[in-house]
Amino acid sequence: MGADGIWSTVRAQLWPEAASPLYAGYTTWRFITPPLHLEAETSESWGRGERLGIIPLSDGTIYSYSSASTPAGLSYADNLTELRRRFGNWHDPVPALLDSITDDQVLHHDIYRLPALRRFATERAVLVGDAAHAMTPDFGQGGGTALEDAVVLAEALDDGADVPSSLQLYDHRRRKRTQTIARQSAAFGRVAQASGRMTTAMRDTFVSRTPPSVLLRSLRPMLTWHT
Repeated sequence: MGADGIWSTVRAQLWPEAASPLYAGYTTWRFITPPLHLEAETSESWGRGERLGIIPLSDGTIYSYSSASTPAGLSYADNLTELRRRFGNWHDPVPALLDSITDDQVLHHDIYRLPALRRFATERAVLVGDAAHAMTPDFGQGGGTALEDAVVLAEALDDGADVPSSLQLYDHRRRKRTQTIARQSAAFGRVAQASGRMTTAMRDTFVSRTPPSVLLRSLRPMLTWHT
């Protein structure tokens, strides 16, 4: 079984036709603050080619992620300095979050996604999680779909007549759903990372006029999974 991530060695060896992961067009920084007990709500703010998310945690700390459209492979001598350059003048409580951490608390990674595979299973080998369908984090579904994979694989091994047929059953049950979510996540990321003056204006107008109920309805198939 290949459960070894987006740069899967198992996939490279047993799926030689598979395309390499693709850079999604943006890089991300993540950190967790010390306990601040700020009056903050879960939110994501969009700029031009930049985003920043805030998620308060139960212990008073805050998890924050941010992204910027940049060429792949850039590194920064001081990630916190780069965050302050990009987001230091954003709305409250962003400056306070950045003032509460040190550079060594910041994680920085480029975002990659895996092009759709034609199959998740061979006769006696199978891919699960990011090895099969690595997606951008825009919908936060990478970990969830990997757990779904584990459940469906266990059920398929119970339902199938033998290992090869069980793995084909898993492939049939999982490929459409996961690849649909991955495709939708990548599309959402492209919209959210828009950087042109006209495209960001169109994006912001569309989002502001879309009722929350419409957004929730569009996400219902993703969020109401069952075996």
